[in-house]
Amino acid sequence: MFGIKIKGIELGVSFSFFAVIALLFVCGGAQTENIFTALLCCALHEMGHLMFMFLFANKPQSIILYGGGIRIRPSVGKMLSKNQDIIILLAGCGVNFICALVWYMLYGADLFFGINMLLGVFNLLPFGYFDG
Repeated sequence: MFGIKIKGIELGVSFSFFAVIALLFVCGGAQTENIFTALLCCALHEMGHLMFMFLFANKPQSIILYGGGIRIRPSVGKMLSKNQDIIILLAGCGVNFICALVWYMLYGADLFFGINMLLGVFNLLPFGYFDG
């Protein structure tokens, strides 16, 4: 894993992230702009989480890009209220739904709209790793 620490936050990229991207290119099933659109939607999702983490003075311990997406680990020892936790968890999906709505109103349903909707709904599933 490649990593760097900036202002106490570990930023890293796992080899599995590069492997998944390379696999998508090699298999030829995804065009370059589709891959970058999906990465942009994922980044917007995670920025929603980060925005509220910083708003509640809970900077992340680490942000890691890996084969399954982006993993944000909150700081250890900082206790948030249940409502603050819920807001942080819903912020990512909220950003995806807002982006999808605005894009739909401006340009209609296309890839950017679809990926944002998919990410928003998918992350609402009630499984431990997702935001739901």
